[in-house]
Amino acid sequence: MNRRRARIPIIPMRKEPSEKSEMVSQILFGEEFEILEEVQNWVQVRTSYDAYTGFVDQGQVPEDTEFNRLFSEGSETLSARQSLEIDLGHSLLRVWRGSEIPGVLIPEGVDIRGGQLDAVEVARTFLGVSYLWGGRSGAGCDCSGLVQVVLKSLGLNFPRDTSKQILEGNEVRFSDRKKGDLAFFTKDGRINHVGILSSPESIIHASSWVREDDFNEKGILRRLDGVQSHNLETIHRVL
Repeated sequence: MNRRRARIPIIPMRKEPSEKSEMVSQILFGEEFEILEEVQNWVQVRTSYDAYTGFVDQGQVPEDTEFNRLFSEGSETLSARQSLEIDLGHSLLRVWRGSEIPGVLIPEGVDIRGGQLDAVEVARTFLGVSYLWGGRSGAGCDCSGLVQVVLKSLGLNFPRDTSKQILEGNEVRFSDRKKGDLAFFTKDGRINHVGILSSPESIIHASSWVREDDFNEKGILRRLDGVQSHNLETIHRVL
């Protein structure tokens, strides 16, 4: 199998092999992926972390044996901070939370794991980040990308899309909800949104930007204008 590692901070994954095609996800620095097929100047890839498939610009995923060798003794997930500057020798890169950093690239004296992290504490570091369809980093994220990268920071492998995330964990009654639970929402009978409860009465989610809003038995109430923006479907506990 032809496996490689992302050597730039963010690689966009597209639905079709075209710059005009929608971005469906992203590969973060150091994350592993498999080359499935070459299509002109594009390659179809499948990520090792969440088995997500999409097309990426061939020029963004060059074969680099020396770079891949840096991971031969393992890597650590950047969890303790939103971003980190690393030195590749020929350039400095700003990489984002959720990236995989080989030990030889971790700056001396820098803790990238952060010990015992809390899901809400991590989610709060994304507040104000712009909504970006297909995004999963502090440079822009969508609702399921936010949840995925927060849980990755806690060491939990989690699906990319909301339709699969809702299959994880155990459903809990509204009266038993607590901080850190995931709440899922519907529109026109379809699951289309997810967020992390920051308390029994509040939620952090990506909608226009990553924000904290009020939460009740009906769903999400925007603090900005008091409008109910999302209809609650279910609450799941994964931690």
